[in-house]
Amino acid sequence: MDITTWAEYGALSDEQRSAYSPEDLEALKSSIADNETKLSQERDEKISKLEQEKENQKIRAEKAERAGKKEPDHKPEPKLDEKPTLTAKDVLFLTKEGITEEEDVDEIINFAGYRKISISEARKDKTLISILSDRAEERRIALATQTKGNRGTTKVSDDTLLSNLSRGEIPEPGSEEAEKLFWARRKKNE
Repeated sequence: MDITTWAEYGALSDEQRSAYSPEDLEALKSSIADNETKLSQERDEKISKLEQEKENQKIRAEKAERAGKKEPDHKPEPKLDEKPTLTAKDVLFLTKEGITEEEDVDEIINFAGYRKISISEARKDKTLISILSDRAEERRIALATQTKGNRGTTKVSDDTLLSNLSRGEIPEPGSEEAEKLFWARRKKNE
């Protein structure tokens, strides 16, 4: 067993310690002293290395903090409440493109503002093209299904109801026409 510290020597039994001769003990003392010096140097090196790493991290953190506190470039960012204004060129472009619906114009302006691109670039964007085509389709369908004027319900005369009854056309039970037919037959029978 190789003994490198006094703790290891102290852990030996009395029998094992008495087995050492005086020359062995002297050699063991010098060996333990050399080993303790070596361990102390290694410990000191580790401590100095850790302190140096700590200092480097502190310097890096201070640099990062200073970089974060630098004055930002003074670019006035547009407020979300304000609508971007259209230039004459933008108006001409939208007119040439045939975009006349107010909601489409608003969508293009908002999209361009959000992406921070020009109106003409926004109009070429696939996402915006898809949105605008969907809206155009919705408007086209709404226009096609829109009823013209109030048609209302047509009132059937008593004579028409009686002639339909003679042909075998009976109105739906409980409907307004069935009730009208009842009163028309009653009048006729009076």
